[in-house]
Amino acid sequence: MADVTESPSVLLERAANALEAMSELAYNGPWRVDMLVSTCAIKTGEGSPHPGEHLATVGDRFNAAWIATMSPVVAAALINWLRDTADDLSVGPAQTSSEGYALKFARAVLGEHTEEESHA
Repeated sequence: MADVTESPSVLLERAANALEAMSELAYNGPWRVDMLVSTCAIKTGEGSPHPGEHLATVGDRFNAAWIATMSPVVAAALINWLRDTADDLSVGPAQTSSEGYALKFARAVLGEHTEEESHA
């Protein structure tokens, strides 16, 4: 859990580090969804070092599509966004809604989101 005195920029950097660590451990993307009889298989796509590798089975195509979209391919952009926003926040409090969204996203990544954020 975060220290209540933790600065927003430190929170964002922690989330960026967590995403980076997770993405380095996962198979590189892109990932794809293969429709099965009653489930969907998420597999690595062409261009991956391990094309066709089975990653997970999900009960419906909508959740499968969401998971496949969030492969490590998107991690670099999210990590850069968090770190750039952390740099911006190191000089002052959040000024834009984008900075507020980055903080909410960071708390969700770290499992530190508030009850209000869970339902937003």
